[in-house]
Amino acid sequence: MNKDLRSPARLVIDSVLNSNEAPSTNGFSVERFIDDLVSFSPQDLAELFVETSLEKVRASQVSEKSRAALLAKLSLTLVSYLEIEEPETLREVLRAIVSKMNAYITEIGIGSIAETDSAKEIYYRAFDQLDEILGLDYSLDQNMASSKDQPERLYEGAGIGVQTSYASILMALDRVQLPQAAKVVDLGSGYGRVGFAIGLLRPDLEITGYEYVPHRVDNANDVAKAAGLTNVHFITQDLAAADFKIPKADVFYMYDPFSRETYGYVLDQLIAMGRTTPITVITKGRANDWVTDALKGHGWQTEASLDSGTVFVFNSPTFAVREEASNVSV
Repeated sequence: MNKDLRSPARLVIDSVLNSNEAPSTNGFSVERFIDDLVSFSPQDLAELFVETSLEKVRASQVSEKSRAALLAKLSLTLVSYLEIEEPETLREVLRAIVSKMNAYITEIGIGSIAETDSAKEIYYRAFDQLDEILGLDYSLDQNMASSKDQPERLYEGAGIGVQTSYASILMALDRVQLPQAAKVVDLGSGYGRVGFAIGLLRPDLEITGYEYVPHRVDNANDVAKAAGLTNVHFITQDLAAADFKIPKADVFYMYDPFSRETYGYVLDQLIAMGRTTPITVITKGRANDWVTDALKGHGWQTEASLDSGTVFVFNSPTFAVREEASNVSV
């Protein structure tokens, strides 16, 4: 008899999909699969999360409702199981999940993927459920309201819909190829998704997120502590405050987090910093056009356009000087 070479994760997924049970609350046996998960290693659990996430999106795209529903139940079971795991095990699983997500993103070559809505959807929102495992609580925004005097776009109550996708984050990180111990600053960090993805994949990097809304910062710092991410920190900060000076870092990230006036104030500081320090600015969404306009005439280079043109990477004039010096020293 031939040995079954399927991985433990694949065996569970296939078992669920081949099940004759109806994908309903009463028909889907959670206990049946919890028994399997108990024997899983962190790597097995990570593979199960990534593969289930991808299978679920693909099933939804081709209107395989029964298949998608079964996978959704399995996904919820896995999330519930991980929520009660020991902290040390959960931390291992989280790092393994992001590592496997990154391997998938880089392996398929996101930059060259077919420019179709269905192809982009497979990776763009496939891994959003990682937020639940981390403990990002977007419901905290439900009762918040912006003051009429507040010009910043706080996206209250928007949740996952305005978060940078995990695929976009990992794609940009792969492109910039940061050296050991580099510093990353997220300007307008929200609930911290960018910091968590980068920090889990690269524990050697130092990531700091600045966010205007205090409860988002509190939640993000709680998540960082629970995940054992000592290299990821979040600070409550009005970026338009006259006394706020952006700290030096290697990479700065912005995803349309504030008003155009605040962009001007922030970019003036980054332009000045870039005259003497090699830095990279990564933008997404509406920030792309505003940053492109602001950097014109200052010698910055658009190093890359990623994720179907939704993510831009800019390098300061001094970046080329550092690259030349690095090449000479090799």
